Amino acid sequence: AATQHEPQSQSQSQSQSHSEPEPEPEPQPESAVLAAYFQARTLDVVELEKREALRQHLETVLRSNSSLQGASLSIFGSSTNSLGTRDCDIDLCLDVPGRGGSKQQQRQLCVTAQGVLHAAGYTSATAVPAARVPIVKFNDPRTDLRCDLCFFNTPAVYNSRMLRQYMRIDPRVRLLALAVKHWAKTRVVVGTRNGFLSSYALVLLVVFFAQQHGLLPSLSHDQSSSSDTPRAVAAWH
Repeated sequence: AATQHEPQSQSQSQSQSHSEPEPEPEPQPESAVLAAYFQARTLDVVELEKREALRQHLETVLRSNSSLQGASLSIFGSSTNSLGTRDCDIDLCLDVPGRGGSKQQQRQLCVTAQGVLHAAGYTSATAVPAARVPIVKFNDPRTDLRCDLCFFNTPAVYNSRMLRQYMRIDPRVRLLALAVKHWAKTRVVVGTRNGFLSSYALVLLVVFFAQQHGLLPSLSHDQSSSSDTPRAVAAWH
């Protein structure tokens, strides 16, 4: 009769399991590598709080002028849409109650704001009233942040909120948008002055791509009166 093999003892099976080589760690997914790369370069909580503190201080300074009493200052662009890097400028929009926001009024406010900021100690304060969008460029000596101040550009504020909402829906979309922006910047293929699409337009293409693949819904219409809810998108150039 055939003989049966005796089962291995517990000590024998343990010695065999200990002798087996440890499996090699699996390669880190590319998405994880990208996430770690951008996490070290995008705005963190401390940087965001620093920019918000600057906004509050600037609003107080600007309101001290009789022509700007009751004005409200908002951050838009990369500093608030979840796609900003630590070296990005801070884009600011000033709304003044009782003003219609005509081009002539924007130019007047541009010159007024430049004088107020210069007197308050902000450096390199330069008014550009003849620009398509009149702005004041200046630096904050306390934070070393470069700032661009425009007027009555409410659609840009809403568009930034819309993008922030999109980036919150699916982290993969935010990662893709950061990668596209980084690629365009390093390849010098971004910026309307050079005949390319703006950074904002590139991000909109990413959003459209994600919508076509079912990753994002459409948030471009009014959904509620919440200040953090995106509204209709205006000109995006």
